[in-house]
Amino acid sequence: MNDQIIKQLKRLRYIEPDAGFMSASRRSILAMRNHEPVSTWFNLRTAGIFAGLVAVLTTSIFLFSSRSASTAMASPEVLNNEFTSLNINMELQQIDYRQNVNQTITSAISEISNSKASHLNKDVLNSESNGLNLDASGTDPEIDQLLNSVIQ
Repeated sequence: MNDQIIKQLKRLRYIEPDAGFMSASRRSILAMRNHEPVSTWFNLRTAGIFAGLVAVLTTSIFLFSSRSASTAMASPEVLNNEFTSLNINMELQQIDYRQNVNQTITSAISEISNSKASHLNKDVLNSESNGLNLDASGTDPEIDQLLNSVIQ
């Protein structure tokens, strides 16, 4: 009986699969993706790191926020200094500046749009020209002398 089993095994050693079966098997094996199972150790480690970071951040925020509040309550001068150095003072100064600029722009626009402006009034121009000291020739000899000295 052992001899028959050995003969049978020697004969089966040379059996080969059909060519169609071989190519179909090869395609199906190569088409399969290798899915590696996600390790539970990795998930536990990631969750632990995340929990640790959250704990550290929470305690640091709690400690630092309570210290600044307690020092402000102990010393009103510190609190007053903090309020004076806040950005709101800068914003109030900018608002005040913008209001002044807006008023200046409004007055300039109203002056330009006014067709009866005083600087264009003929009576005002004549009264101002009467106050000027002009020679009959319309020139000042002292200015002429200075201009001639510069030219030469």
